[in-house]
Amino acid sequence: MSTLDDYENDPYTKKIIDQMRVKNSFRYPEVIYVPFIKRTLINKIKSVYWYFRYLI
Repeated sequence: MSTLDDYENDPYTKKIIDQMRVKNSFRYPEVIYVPFIKRTLINKIKSVYWYFRYLI
């Protein structure tokens, strides 16, 4: 029995899965935006933290 991981390793099906993800991202924006927002937030917090640490 094959899982989605097996398909993702194959370049052609990976392309199709990526296209499906892009299409789904319009219906479910949080799938793409939430990780992105989390990452940018964490980077902002880190930079502010280092900035204050530099000041002290």
